[in-house]
Amino acid sequence: AAKKNPEIKIAYSFQGLVVTAVAKNSESGLLPGDIIKRIDGQAFNNFDEFLEVLSANPDKGYKLRILRDGEEMILDSKNVSGIEVHEMMEIDSENTYPAYEINKNPRSIGPSGGAMMALAIYNALLEEDITKGKFIIGTGTINLDGSVGAIGGVPQKIATATMYGADIFIIGEANYDEAKQAYEEMKHLFKPDFKLIKVKTFNDLISELEALQ
Repeated sequence: AAKKNPEIKIAYSFQGLVVTAVAKNSESGLLPGDIIKRIDGQAFNNFDEFLEVLSANPDKGYKLRILRDGEEMILDSKNVSGIEVHEMMEIDSENTYPAYEINKNPRSIGPSGGAMMALAIYNALLEEDITKGKFIIGTGTINLDGSVGAIGGVPQKIATATMYGADIFIIGEANYDEAKQAYEEMKHLFKPDFKLIKVKTFNDLISELEALQ
């Protein structure tokens, strides 16, 4: 959207490293869902900087400032091996244009609608309608790098698209084969009449829609 309108700007601020998995033999003391904010009193702005702090003090214990269940605490950790983390980013509303409000009571919840929510936001920022009036249904998570991730319940979503008369169904690459199989099986019952589009990234999604006649 920013390429079409230079005034559009979305800024992010780093919030820490969120722990997504912990091995059974890990001595970190961390739990899934913990957010690592500082290590030995040092702040870091990304995963690489976190690794730099670790490498500067190998084979020793660490004091981790973490956020657990909404409460900040200091955790004495023997080491931080045996964990998986990813960077937690938050939109910096003060440096983002246009201004926005977050709907705290959304009709749709869950990560599988991420790609379609991103498309709705993108389309709202443009003067033209990128959907060209087509009835589009789709599914797939959306990641910070723009990749469209895998989801579950594909056959049910294909059935829903058929029932509501979709023109196009967007599906991530990881789920395409499953979606195509469900589509073929559905032909014997309900005769779905929509185009199944496979995408790997959000840019792929936009390119496919821009190519619509």
